[in-house]
Amino acid sequence: MDKIKQAQINGFLQAFSLLNLHTNHGYTFEWNELEYHDGILTAFTYSFNLEGDKNLGEVRLIPLDDWKAKLEKTCDDWFFEIGYPYHQFDSSVKFDPKHCIHGFITLLSDFFEGQLTVYKVECQPNFWYEAIWEDYIFYSNKRLFLLHFGVSD
Repeated sequence: MDKIKQAQINGFLQAFSLLNLHTNHGYTFEWNELEYHDGILTAFTYSFNLEGDKNLGEVRLIPLDDWKAKLEKTCDDWFFEIGYPYHQFDSSVKFDPKHCIHGFITLLSDFFEGQLTVYKVECQPNFWYEAIWEDYIFYSNKRLFLLHFGVSD
């Protein structure tokens, strides 16, 4: 069941990343499990497989008291504001943003059982990561998941 839920989350993200594609912009919306390494921060850093002088700079994990409210705003930005202008009346594609966002947050909520802690990740890598990105780490039952929103041109 876990793999099916992961596939549903990634399918949802993939659909919105594809809907936002346009010339010179590649969107990456992903949900990945991180291998745990001596703490959440270490696990996040390790996921980059950094070599040479590459580093993430100062990495901050900001715990979110109301992760659903924060993620609602983030999804609104990434699913509907950064890419294709769905809010325009002449658009042939129409979505109810609140319904889509609520559906996604429900998928994430239903994925976890027990205590859940969500962190907003802030870092300033000294290498090309993406033009704009936003990352969250979900921690529950000794498992870590990275929710990544990004765009490159």
